[in-house]
Amino acid sequence: MSGLMFVIVLTITAIQFINIMDFMMIMPLGADIVTGLNIATAQMGLIGSVHKGAAAFSALFCIFVLDRFSRRQAMLCSLAGLLSGIAITACAENLYSLLLGRLIAGLFSAPVTALAIALVIYHIPAQRRGYALSVVMTAFSLVTIVGIPASLELAQLEYWRLPFFILFAMGLFVLLVAYRYLPRQCDIFRVNMTFSLLYTQFRQKSGLLYLTTALTMFTGFLLIPHLSIYLQYNLAYPRESLGFLYLCGGIASFLAVQSSGYLVNRVGFPLLAFCGSLLLLFVLYQGFLNSPHSSHILPLFVGFMVALALRNVATTNWVAQHSATTRCSGFIALNAAIQHIASALGSLFSGYLLHPLPTGELVGMPIVASIAMLTASTLPILIWLSCYRDAQRLVTLPYLPSQERICP
Repeated sequence: MSGLMFVIVLTITAIQFINIMDFMMIMPLGADIVTGLNIATAQMGLIGSVHKGAAAFSALFCIFVLDRFSRRQAMLCSLAGLLSGIAITACAENLYSLLLGRLIAGLFSAPVTALAIALVIYHIPAQRRGYALSVVMTAFSLVTIVGIPASLELAQLEYWRLPFFILFAMGLFVLLVAYRYLPRQCDIFRVNMTFSLLYTQFRQKSGLLYLTTALTMFTGFLLIPHLSIYLQYNLAYPRESLGFLYLCGGIASFLAVQSSGYLVNRVGFPLLAFCGSLLLLFVLYQGFLNSPHSSHILPLFVGFMVALALRNVATTNWVAQHSATTRCSGFIALNAAIQHIASALGSLFSGYLLHPLPTGELVGMPIVASIAMLTASTLPILIWLSCYRDAQRLVTLPYLPSQERICP
């Protein structure tokens, strides 16, 4: 890979870091935000669902319009919009201004993610594309291992707004670098995506696939928005140790993702989904239905992060196996929209079931955990049903000729 291409890949990785950091940082800082803005702890579910709902709407919109513009210009505009949402979040004075910042950030988060992958696909040679994508994907690992623990420590040293101000400053620098190094696009390849073509995409795919994607995200976001508050107020976990907790969880999930690639090749993703779901059920029972001892919080949290990582890897491999029947980006965008919608519904539903006490404790967590256990147990069942049905059909879904022609 030439020096210029490597700079382009690093720039895209930095953009993804800003994007991922924005939506992942808000939940661990939940207790600090609740205290700083004097809002109810149960409102954290609403804050998370607003971002995910806006991202879902934006992902659906992007299916039809994103490829009609220069990817470089679209990325610069989307990144600027994302930074405006981060700035509004950092300056929020109440719940409504915070929701406005999350809404704007969510609207621009989906196109930033889509364009980051598109820029790699269309501007990096095929023989170097795999390595380039692996570099871009390390942005998530950097967020979990470095970004989240650092934001928790910064918020503890000063104020909850400080991590957002620093992220905004980093984003401005990345925007200038992107303006300088992202490749220009002289000719715009227009993709004539229509509702009929999108419906054909949806009809060709397994309904179990979309249902499983939705339930996987729904299960995780029943708990993720309230995790920081639950740890500090319900389990009395010290705030000063929260950064170390997320650091250990981030490292464990990173190692789980790296090793799961070998496991998928050796044993297949259905068994990986079963193991991840079994681990998640154990963690939910011990950590949320019961009140764990303080010495058990760290291993349970690490197990929670590893279980989510294994389940996500299994679901992603299943999606990749089915998406191989088409080369149009509409399926991927539609699947992303379903993920965002399910995440928003999970946050809203858990926020409706949970009620905060004056001390900050969340009442109703065992009910939420029981629902999460019920939905988590469906993943290996649905994957097994899909694999059994595909084996019975013994038919590979054909390429769509129209999509093969108009989609790069």
